[in-house]
Amino acid sequence: MKQQALDVETEIEISKAIHTLRRVTTVIMVAHSLSRVRAANIVVYMDNGDAVANCTFEEVRGSVP
Repeated sequence: MKQQALDVETEIEISKAIHTLRRVTTVIMVAHSLSRVRAANIVVYMDNGDAVANCTFEEVRGSVP
């Protein structure tokens, strides 16, 4: 499947929806960019199928390339 870039307005709407949902349920996100999961409580960073980090965004940002 070809990856499509989202326009800014759509990204904002998705961010708002995720913010609303995470107040009432568990949200699992898959992202190709670490910055997309900045608001997550826990980030599991995968590399070639292996979980190489399981921590906060700030911790994973400082420990992986």
